[in-house]
Amino acid sequence: MSIRRNSLIRPPRLCIQVWFFLWITIGIFIIINNLKKSEKTLDNDYNAYYSCSRYNDNISKENNMSPARKFNFRPFEESSKRAGSSPRATITKYGNINLNNKFKDENWTMIKGCHVIFHYDPESRVIGLQVVANPAHNSYPIRELEAGKGLVVTARAFLKHSGIPFTKSSSYDIKLYDTRDSLPFFYVDLRQAGAD
Repeated sequence: MSIRRNSLIRPPRLCIQVWFFLWITIGIFIIINNLKKSEKTLDNDYNAYYSCSRYNDNISKENNMSPARKFNFRPFEESSKRAGSSPRATITKYGNINLNNKFKDENWTMIKGCHVIFHYDPESRVIGLQVVANPAHNSYPIRELEAGKGLVVTARAFLKHSGIPFTKSSSYDIKLYDTRDSLPFFYVDLRQAGAD
């Protein structure tokens, strides 16, 4: 009995046909599945468009309502940046005194690199900020905050010593009191209603 060499290596013709049929079936299944998905996407797009157009129709109907049903809107005139409209000092809950951009814009060229000596009048409840050119044992440096955020002076020890509460942030107007040694002396009146 002789065995042909080629019959062992070559797969039977039926096996090739079965594999071919399976690959064709899988390909058709994938195509049909993708078509169903795209059909659902088209349906969703149509529904979204239809609901949007219905919404727009309702809006246009409301715009054409009778004058008795129209609204009399008035713009809100207050600025959203009220604290930025005038120089302000904020006593923060961390024990710092932050000075806003308006204050910085008006005074930074005079006080850059300077320090502050704090004063307090307990009867009037007014804080004084004396700007000094040279550091002293009781002075605190004026530092710049991140870009666009103003200036800051650490004041925790002063606030605690003076009995000024700082459990929450409060904002006050800061004004020029006088000038000493060509440097400004500012004051903050704590009797004002704090904002923030």
